[in-house]
Amino acid sequence: MEKEIWRPCPEYERHYEISNFGNLRSKRVFIPNESIFGELKGTWKKQQLKNQTINRYGYKTSKLCKEGHCRRLTIHRLVAKAFLPNPENRRQVNHIDGDKTNNRVDNLEWASQSENIRHAYATGLMNTDHLVGENSVNAKLTWEKVREIRKQLSEGARVKDLAQQYGVSSGTITYIKQQKTWKE
Repeated sequence: MEKEIWRPCPEYERHYEISNFGNLRSKRVFIPNESIFGELKGTWKKQQLKNQTINRYGYKTSKLCKEGHCRRLTIHRLVAKAFLPNPENRRQVNHIDGDKTNNRVDNLEWASQSENIRHAYATGLMNTDHLVGENSVNAKLTWEKVREIRKQLSEGARVKDLAQQYGVSSGTITYIKQQKTWKE
């Protein structure tokens, strides 16, 4: 059975520790306050696991604070910085199994942006089917309108007039005409 190993969080060494399993905890720290007689008193803040939430991109995050400033950081990056050497100074952390919530050190690797994207396509994590045609978030046209445009083009309508009529650029109409976009 693998043992959980704890290391200080980079940039937050005095306050937090991260484990090779992707757990985060605050460190036991003494919070001083001075009494009216000049003697040093204070309280001990106990060590405890930090809550993790999932951000809108599907990554686990937690809020880390030091010296009155707080930041929400991703757990996978904290694990990678604490446990994985990065001699080539790669900027992204890849989840090998594709599960963004599996932040165990043996599931993480440093990667360049292009390596990370290639991995996402190769494993089926990135699928562009939802980005084409009327499913695209930027789509101004529907398949029905595209068929109308093609019909009008075949009847001799001008690209510029159709672009104005449908509220798109002349380039969009030209690409539809040339079958570069909106392929059936």
